[in-house]
Amino acid sequence: MSKYSAKDKISKKLEDSIAQTNAPLTEKDDLTPDEIAKLTPEEFDFAEYDETAAERAGYSNYSYWRSTIRVFFKNKVAVTNLVIMLVLVLFTFLQPLLPNQFDPNLVNKFDEKAVWLIVDEDGKAKLSGIKYTKGDYAAETDGRNTTLAYVQAPEDWGNIKLYVQEKGGVAEEIAATADSENPGWYYAVISAEKPYMYVTSEDGEKTTYFQACWITVDAETTGVTSSSSKQTSGELIADVPEGCVLTYLYVPEKWGTPKVMASGIMRGSEASEVEFTPLEGEGNEGWYYAFVNSEQMMLEITSENGEYKGMNKGVARVTDPTEITPQVGFISNQRPNEVYWFGTNDIGQDLWSRMWSGTRTSLFIGIVVAAIEAVVGILVGLLWGYVRKLDFFFTELYNVLDNIPQTLLLILISWNVFYHTDLGRLRESFAIFFGFADSGFTSETTNMLLRNNLPLIAICAVGCSAIPQFTGNVVGLLCAEKREDGIGHKVYAGLTFVFDLALLALATISLAGSSYNAFLYFRF
Repeated sequence: MSKYSAKDKISKKLEDSIAQTNAPLTEKDDLTPDEIAKLTPEEFDFAEYDETAAERAGYSNYSYWRSTIRVFFKNKVAVTNLVIMLVLVLFTFLQPLLPNQFDPNLVNKFDEKAVWLIVDEDGKAKLSGIKYTKGDYAAETDGRNTTLAYVQAPEDWGNIKLYVQEKGGVAEEIAATADSENPGWYYAVISAEKPYMYVTSEDGEKTTYFQACWITVDAETTGVTSSSSKQTSGELIADVPEGCVLTYLYVPEKWGTPKVMASGIMRGSEASEVEFTPLEGEGNEGWYYAFVNSEQMMLEITSENGEYKGMNKGVARVTDPTEITPQVGFISNQRPNEVYWFGTNDIGQDLWSRMWSGTRTSLFIGIVVAAIEAVVGILVGLLWGYVRKLDFFFTELYNVLDNIPQTLLLILISWNVFYHTDLGRLRESFAIFFGFADSGFTSETTNMLLRNNLPLIAICAVGCSAIPQFTGNVVGLLCAEKREDGIGHKVYAGLTFVFDLALLALATISLAGSSYNAFLYFRF
């Protein structure tokens, strides 16, 4: 009996009391004459029988579920996991109701009327079309001739200053207004005539526009881009020689130390090699720097071993500040950020929302399937248990449903193994059948193979399943009243013979057609 049983506890107390009372009498086997004289006749009388007390002594209030729950709650790990699971399930259904959540099926696009510029401590500016601020737009724009620009800078920059200019023009200061609904953010309306903007701190000592150049090589396309927006960490290299441009260069890791040839703008001008030095400091992996002659600003970049080459030449010159122009297209393949916590997929859908949406769908399907199984299972169980005439029907139905799915799967696998004569085609076929190929079951090659071998697959499916045995059992039961013993076995044997004969006919037809199907011959 369980140690948590109430009856066990009461019985233990009673046993201890009796043992304590009889302890003096059970310490030794024999009594002295004085001890025998002290015994009274009442001690040898039969105890009165009480039927109610006897019934009560045999009663137990032990509960299996209460005992199980009590043991469960004593397991701290199990209770912790249960609480975590309940919290996750609850959050799954509350997540769409929380603020700043996205529709999981919504294809998010960059904002067409505004941009957001985020500046870090080093003066690196990141321009984005993702809406980082809350609420409505702080100012109205037409989306074509003017663009609303939000700027966020470190607190120690104070009240920031904004400067705009046209391409190659002179910068002029514009007003930066603090956004009351979004602390730490400033905004300004930028004209399309002067779209180039940079930010400085209140004291003018820090800025996002530097007298240097940052050139990057794309790892996939090998395209080369140039910018004067800071992309490295730490202070800039000081003591730049006169007539030179401080140039930073980023190349993919597989390129090794880059080889750079500098030449003038005019075609055919003399080229000279520029030695780039690895840039030290955290966050500067893959960056190199050099002082490039301003008269030889065209840079041809190749990898250390000459295997890779930049698609175009980089330009080592101080370019215009950040261009404030609305971004277009999907917010695709974004890294996790404060807006999209888990990032986005190829078409800009929020992965955080899609994860919880998938969880809700899985829970809903699980609950519905469990409910259907419970209802159908209880009904079938009741009919199967109380209506004896349906026992045979349900037994055979169970055998058919239990055998056919795995039989078909095994037939498809066997057919693939013995149909293809080379491993390459076999691998492609398996990839198509099990959904690892792009086309899946919609592949025309797969459909053609299935159509050509449909009779074979159908006969194998029928012959390898429980259908012949089921048919033989039915015929045997129908003929049992006529005392025709063994008729079911005879029917089953006949169906098996027909099955083998059909396979033989198919093999003969395939052989006569000068075709080769290893699966057919394997069956024999």
